[in-house]
Amino acid sequence: MTRLLIPIAAGLMAALTRAPVAIASVPAAGVAQPTWATDAEGRRFRQVFEPASRIHLGGNWRFGASGTQDVSLSSGELELGLAFAYLDGDPETGVAWKHYHELLGGELHLKAGGPAVLGTGLLYHGRFVRWARDGSITIPTSPPTQIPFPMNIGVDVTVGSVRATGGSDVGLEIGALASEILLDVWRSPRLGVYAQFGVGPTWDVRLRLDPDSAVVGAVEHVVAPFSQGSFELRYTTMTGLHTVRARGTGGWYWSSESGFGPRATAVASFETIVLAVNDWPLSVAVEAEYRYDGLGEPLGREHEWSGTVGLRLGAPLD
Repeated sequence: MTRLLIPIAAGLMAALTRAPVAIASVPAAGVAQPTWATDAEGRRFRQVFEPASRIHLGGNWRFGASGTQDVSLSSGELELGLAFAYLDGDPETGVAWKHYHELLGGELHLKAGGPAVLGTGLLYHGRFVRWARDGSITIPTSPPTQIPFPMNIGVDVTVGSVRATGGSDVGLEIGALASEILLDVWRSPRLGVYAQFGVGPTWDVRLRLDPDSAVVGAVEHVVAPFSQGSFELRYTTMTGLHTVRARGTGGWYWSSESGFGPRATAVASFETIVLAVNDWPLSVAVEAEYRYDGLGEPLGREHEWSGTVGLRLGAPLD
């Protein structure tokens, strides 16, 4: 048995000890580092990562509560996601498009007896931002007039988001469509770095289910007719080892069941890569989230807050 375990342990240590070498060297501020490096023995390893381009699998612990119904949100959580991002164009020419795509992601909450939130899912989310070194607005006069404009412009589209709730309120909230016009005040040409304001329409469908038969008992449409605003800040270091993100949304919404009312969300997260196993990064992630829903029934949890802490293993796509 000992003869069998020693080679296995040695192989595992060899894989793990490569990672600190790959991530220990941090470049000087503002200096780009090559994605790949070679050690003294000629072995190639990855030292720069792009968290926005990966397939990842994660395990978290979620904790929190629903203020209105005093429902505990504590549970284990599995998450899966696919995302890729790229630059279309060369920033050296002064113009480039920043593309962000997320596909088929989701979270499954695991708890005996059923948690307040059973899970979330996403079909597609895309973000497209036109970066320009010298932003401007052109007025079609004769001759055309150009006015400096200090922000980048983009669009954001989400199709098919799902949130399943449990507890005494069993139901589904389906984000049929959400879109925003974006203004990026950071104006960085780098992927994963932005500070964006957004405004646009949303359409959600909320279904209340009978907890025993799963029969749909009520259907509610929730629409924001260009009355939802957002702000999102994201910063990823040049090596991709650390990512900070904060996002807030809020506005005035119309419900087919209860008329007009306010809703808001806020989320902040931090992720840091601690090592890489065969160039697959393993990261620690923490997140805090708050949700406010002033629309009431049929899925009315007015206040809800939660936090997660966990590990993510990523397979790079870039």
